[in-house]
Amino acid sequence: MNDKAKMGIAIGMGVTLVAALTALGIILYFFFTIDEATARNESMFSSSTASSISLTDDAALVAVYDGPALYLGGRAVKENFTVRVVSESEGGEGAVITDYTCPFLDDPDYRIDSENTVFKFTYGDLNTTLLVSCDDIRMYPFAPNYLTVKVDESAAQMADAIASGSISYTDAYADWGFTGDSQIAALSVYDLIPESSVIAEVGCGLDFLENNYDRALAAFINKKVIVMHFGINTLTTSRSGRDLFVAQYEKLITMLKRDIKGVRIIVDGIFPVADKIYYNQDRFAYINEANMQLLEMCLRLDVDYWTNNEFITYNQNYFAADGLHLNAAFYKEYWLVNLMKEMGSAN
Repeated sequence: MNDKAKMGIAIGMGVTLVAALTALGIILYFFFTIDEATARNESMFSSSTASSISLTDDAALVAVYDGPALYLGGRAVKENFTVRVVSESEGGEGAVITDYTCPFLDDPDYRIDSENTVFKFTYGDLNTTLLVSCDDIRMYPFAPNYLTVKVDESAAQMADAIASGSISYTDAYADWGFTGDSQIAALSVYDLIPESSVIAEVGCGLDFLENNYDRALAAFINKKVIVMHFGINTLTTSRSGRDLFVAQYEKLITMLKRDIKGVRIIVDGIFPVADKIYYNQDRFAYINEANMQLLEMCLRLDVDYWTNNEFITYNQNYFAADGLHLNAAFYKEYWLVNLMKEMGSAN
């Protein structure tokens, strides 16, 4: 065999080898590509709710918190987070998802324990974290509002309707129950809320509700929200006395939540007194402290807390002549409007 023939055979063998390697590469490429795509698709649908969102190779998870302040000892509301799947190749704002997982939001018993809390979100193979600053309630001059639900635009619309008179107080609060002392009794005294929805007594404390629990339960059994307002009549300068007050409050809230399934509880803080009588009794100096303790209780029990004290303090014209009670205008112009606006509807 001459040299020319040998060279032809070598070239032929080389071409065959290259072709074989190319074919093998193509086979391996499709094998791994299909396997990766299959794995990604299975992971995408591993969430509790199936999604039609296609995850591209450059897909990323983005989370934003747009709710009210978070507090140490409290929890965050899932509806106040917006989580999106975004992709540079597809552009736009991305797709909002709700079937993600987040350990802190999925666990109803979790309570925030750090001023800088990291929330971790997972959606299929995608992960992201979000650092959210959380406040110590003691940094506020008055115990702040605490919400366990998201307040949507319908609440503001209802509040506007109440303020304009296009809906009556009775109709607006048809699914609400109210219990407390004279500050709550005023709702029926001023003919704002029907007596059937108000379980209250002038000069009472929590013993009143405990002694009339069956009556309250019968009145509230079909209510979606119960507002509770107690404290001024039994307020004491003693820390042990306030601790007993909070313990009794906690006991009654627990009973109501047990006996009325799904009911939402709103604790309305103890109102301040007018400047003109503030120094008449030493115990009035402990109103803010008692409210802080009530808010701490609400954080533990996962119930809502509502405060009116800053507004009342700077609007002394709403006090009645005795400096302790509030006049009808307070309930009509402020309390029943802002309760809906700030704490949300019953729906």
